[in-house]
Amino acid sequence: MKKSKALLAFGINVKNLAKVPGNVKEALESVKSDLEEVKEAINQLKTEWPNFRQHGSSCSAANVQDPAPCYKRVYGPIKYTMAQRTEWEQ
Repeated sequence: MKKSKALLAFGINVKNLAKVPGNVKEALESVKSDLEEVKEAINQLKTEWPNFRQHGSSCSAANVQDPAPCYKRVYGPIKYTMAQRTEWEQ
């Protein structure tokens, strides 16, 4: 009885082991895309840093301390679709 259970467990383990390379490849692609997004964000920060400082100074002068009201003051109301909102709320 123990041998049959061990043989069954071995088969299941081999089956799951075959999935490992695909999972590693998928994780690698995900990390790569995340790093590209971070790189894009860094480049955007570098190019727009003077604008951010100016916007921060104007919000500080108006005594607006929270990010959302400051964003609304600088760029206007935040626009989004219902699909985006439901995704954020999950």
